[in-house]
Amino acid sequence: MLILSTLVLSLAACSAIRRIEVTTASIERVPLALSSVDTLELDEVTWIIITPENIDQIFKDLETKNFDIVLFALTDDGYENISVNMAKIKKLVLQQKAVMAAYKRYYEMQSGEIEEHNQKAKKAKEAAKDTLINKLKALFD
Repeated sequence: MLILSTLVLSLAACSAIRRIEVTTASIERVPLALSSVDTLELDEVTWIIITPENIDQIFKDLETKNFDIVLFALTDDGYENISVNMAKIKKLVLQQKAVMAAYKRYYEMQSGEIEEHNQKAKKAKEAAKDTLINKLKALFD
């Protein structure tokens, strides 16, 4: 009796096995949405160097041209600091350009790999379909 009940339980357990269906799906590429960068258009700036020797002539020229006589002055150290600051800004802009180029390369590489994956998935799906058709044909041959 024990053997019979073990046999019945074993057979009942086998009937609960389910088939697993494997499917493949294409991966859609996520679009890269970057806004365009504005073109930098700078206004012209005129520098006038004033020294003790030419200050009277500069003031006279400004009055003749009907400009307000207002001076924004820099020391030689201040001018050097402006130059250093501009170099720092240029360095930061170049770093940002490198980051954007890296994102672009990554996106283009990702697009290529997604396309490759989709092609492989399509071929696998076609191969599975062909295999199923061949099995069905074999049953009826």
